[in-house]
Amino acid sequence: MRRAPPPPRYERMPGVRAGQVWVPGHWQWNGRDYLWARGHYQAARPDYAYAPGAWVQVDNGWRWREGDWRRAERRAERRHDRHDRHDRHDRGHCPPGQAKKGNC
Repeated sequence: MRRAPPPPRYERMPGVRAGQVWVPGHWQWNGRDYLWARGHYQAARPDYAYAPGAWVQVDNGWRWREGDWRRAERRAERRHDRHDRHDRHDRGHCPPGQAKKGNC
């Protein structure tokens, strides 16, 4: 699609629903014009977070990138990783190449 999509519309998210994730509305191209697709709820997936779709500018125009599910990071795992990095740093040892990766 060569023509940019209009700015997203404001949609008030309905009340929270247990076991559901809100998928925001977006503009869809129908071959001649953009039409608004309203937001909706979708069943949540355990251990995953929903990443909404978006219009992305590409070399020759615009392309819709579908929303998808990404593995959610667990808080306990993040705390554990952060604790390990501090332990390595406190000992004054960082394996070669790990500092650049933020592991020390």
